[in-house]
Amino acid sequence: MKKTLCLILVVAISCSLLLPSLGISEDKPYTITYTTISGWGIRLARPLESTLSMKSSDNFLKIFTQESGYIPYVMVEIYGYDTEMEFINDLTDYLQSEHNDLQIVSPAEKKTIGDKECYEIVYAFGLQGYTVTDRRIVIAHNGHTYDFCAKEVAELDQLIGSLLDEMVELSEFVD
Repeated sequence: MKKTLCLILVVAISCSLLLPSLGISEDKPYTITYTTISGWGIRLARPLESTLSMKSSDNFLKIFTQESGYIPYVMVEIYGYDTEMEFINDLTDYLQSEHNDLQIVSPAEKKTIGDKECYEIVYAFGLQGYTVTDRRIVIAHNGHTYDFCAKEVAELDQLIGSLLDEMVELSEFVD
């Protein structure tokens, strides 16, 4: 069930990864605000400016940082995996089946961001002639697995900067 749920969500999200044809934008400064998502057990730190450029469902929230519907964006997903590595292994298997050029730029590694123990893994794959960097920070907490994700294209200066780390650090679990 968990693997199927992950695959269904990733397929739905993959369909919206197209890059804008002319999309070089300057970095946008942001202010952090908080959103408590019903049933997620988390008070999520997110950019205040993202209110008009978010998509959500029962288990994900995607925040576009330059142009709605396009990379770069951050995304937070919630799943019921028992461990971070179980989620990462299923995600890696799925991404390899979707992207024949998938590379693991930085293998899964345990780290601490703020007061949170987590795992980080970085992928790269080609899309429309560019290299997409897909950075994941995964945290297991109280029966949930939270996947914080950033998608970027450095060649087009479509970058997230430190936003993903700030979201992980400043978000709070509300058990």
